[in-house]
Amino acid sequence: MNDQNEKPNAFAFKALIEGEYRLCICPRIDGIWSEKDIFYIPEGHSSLSPYLEEELFNIVFIGYRKDEKGFWIEHQNSFFMKSDTVKSVDLYQRGEFFKVIEEGYKSFYEQSEQSSG
Repeated sequence: MNDQNEKPNAFAFKALIEGEYRLCICPRIDGIWSEKDIFYIPEGHSSLSPYLEEELFNIVFIGYRKDEKGFWIEHQNSFFMKSDTVKSVDLYQRGEFFKVIEEGYKSFYEQSEQSSG
């Protein structure tokens, strides 16, 4: 994995799919989180799956690459978002899931760019 300060092009989270919590990846395309392009990894991923909560809000920003041969994490940032009380599904149903993530993304990555520049 590369530099921890690289901007992520996705975030990882777990979601209930077909009665089982699965590792999901939401890519950032053209500066927005692309809900329609979310995909899940049935077998999970050893560097992500054990650290993500199943019900509570918990995401980690990552850099990834996906092609016909598979899925690779190019870098996993130290920035993550987690709640000890809020469920992801509740945020999603209130229409706040992506808004909260975008606010965190901007806080982590835009502030660090401003302070380093």
